[in-house]
Amino acid sequence: MSLSYGAGSRTSAMHCGAVDRTDEFFATADSFRKQGSAPQTPAAAAPLPGPASAVQFNTAATQVSRMINNTTAKLENLARIAQTRTLFNDPGEQIAQLTSVIKADLGTISNEIDLLSRFGAEHQTGNRHVDSHTNGIIKDLQSRVAEQTRQFHDVLKIRSANMKEQDSRKERYTKRAAPSASTSSHGLRHRPGMIFACLRCSRLLPFRSHKMTSAAKDMFQESASASTAIDIDLEQQQALLPQASSGADAYLDSRASAISTIETTMQELGEMYQRLAVLVAGQGEQLERIDDNIGRTLDNTSAAHEQLEIYWQRMKSNRGLIIKVFLALIIFAIIFIGVIA
Repeated sequence: MSLSYGAGSRTSAMHCGAVDRTDEFFATADSFRKQGSAPQTPAAAAPLPGPASAVQFNTAATQVSRMINNTTAKLENLARIAQTRTLFNDPGEQIAQLTSVIKADLGTISNEIDLLSRFGAEHQTGNRHVDSHTNGIIKDLQSRVAEQTRQFHDVLKIRSANMKEQDSRKERYTKRAAPSASTSSHGLRHRPGMIFACLRCSRLLPFRSHKMTSAAKDMFQESASASTAIDIDLEQQQALLPQASSGADAYLDSRASAISTIETTMQELGEMYQRLAVLVAGQGEQLERIDDNIGRTLDNTSAAHEQLEIYWQRMKSNRGLIIKVFLALIIFAIIFIGVIA
């Protein structure tokens, strides 16, 4: 049917002087149909970021935020412990342990944020709102880590100042106690000599009487026993002095190593804070640009509002003329209808 209809139309078109292009139309339709059924490899080769990447990013950002919250709790505990200034029961080991743990946590969090930043840069969706949301999350995490680094640096600075103050107080008290101890030992050492001098004076008396009294004998025995006991105590104290000095040296060495560890950690935190400060400064510049754009938008909105008010005033002044023209048209229509009727 269709072929006969095409042939009839072709003959009629030839009689009318027209050009029959039915075959060309069918050929073009076949070529378009073949192109549509062919696989489009270039379009399929460009993978579009699906929702899986967004889910992975949100999960990783949630984990990093949880790590930041845990580090904040540890930092608060460290700040509370570092405020202690007592000379006894100094929590040095606990502070050193918390310091190493918080330092490792901050390094891990910083590395995770760098990975998130690279992941967000590699998986740009092309949607302005989604990409700005991703960048906002990364910059918020960077700001929180920078604030934690600054707080950690301040806590370590307070701890270092407290340790130096404790050392100065201990040194001051040690210097005060040393002269009194030396004076007492000096008196104990020379007191038997005074007793023996008195005894020598008492020994001169028997040359006159050639007989020593019982009281002199008792005094001699008591002085001899006292001098022997004092000499034993002094020997014991002198034997204990090297042990006490070695213990004090070990304590001072541990304090010095703790202070040097704190200073090294503070230096490393300063470098980390400078790196994060650069990122936060870039965020601040972006916020300033956004603020400038908002300001220009508000200015344009105000100018548009003023123009609308001017246009409204013009329309308001022409309202009477419009009413007059409308009444004239109505009167003309009534007259025209009456004339026709």
